[in-house]
Amino acid sequence: RVLGQVLVPALLVALILMMGFVTWNDPWMGKYGFVFTALVASVLVTDLVAGSHSLTRRLLSTSPMVFTGKISYGLYLWHMPLYSVLSHVAPNSRLALSAPLKITLTFAVASMSYYFVERHFVNLRHRFQPHAAAPAPLPGRP
Repeated sequence: RVLGQVLVPALLVALILMMGFVTWNDPWMGKYGFVFTALVASVLVTDLVAGSHSLTRRLLSTSPMVFTGKISYGLYLWHMPLYSVLSHVAPNSRLALSAPLKITLTFAVASMSYYFVERHFVNLRHRFQPHAAAPAPLPGRP
C-alpha cells in the first residue's frame, strides 16, 4: 500500500522535476541520474504488476491514457520528424508556444496514422495465426 500510494507518486514527481532541471549531458546525470531513472522504472513496473492499491495503475487505466497507449507507436514514429520540421519552419519560436503545438500536432498525426493505417494491419493479425487443429478422436472410435 505504501509503495503504490506514497513511494511511486513521490518518485514520479522527482523524475519529472529531474527532467525539468537536468539535461542528458549534465555530469550529475552520468553519475546518478541514469541509475535513479532505472530504479524509478523498476519500482514503477513492480507497482503496476504487483500493487493492488496502485494509484499509478488507476491513472494509467483512464481513457486518455489508454488512448495514448493505443497510438504510442505513432507518437514514437512521428514526433521527431514533426519536431524537426516545426523547428525549421519557426526556428526562433518560444518553447511556451512551440511545445503545445508540437505535442498537439504529434497527437493528431499519430491518431490519423493509427486509425487510417495501423488499425487495419492489426485487424489482419488473425490471418497469420495458426488455425486450431481438429480434436483427436477418442480411443476405440473412428
